[in-house]
Amino acid sequence: MRLVSIKSFIKIVYGDDEKPPTPTTIRRRCPDIPGAVRDGHRWMIDLDCYFEVMERRVWGFPEDNQELGFIKSLAKKLK
Repeated sequence: MRLVSIKSFIKIVYGDDEKPPTPTTIRRRCPDIPGAVRDGHRWMIDLDCYFEVMERRVWGFPEDNQELGFIKSLAKKLK
């Protein structure tokens, strides 16, 4: 688990972008960002979780085991 602040998250993930999102934009989207957790009033993002989920999305895999189980059961029903 590597928790980072929103500013660090932007530097790491969007470091090569010419126009990275603002901290306000990321803060507003935190409920939808994998690995984002509230630490009191501020948001922190777990980079290990974030990169794991993003890698699965890139390869087209489900995000969690529950979703994988649903896909497998649906595939069995469709056979």
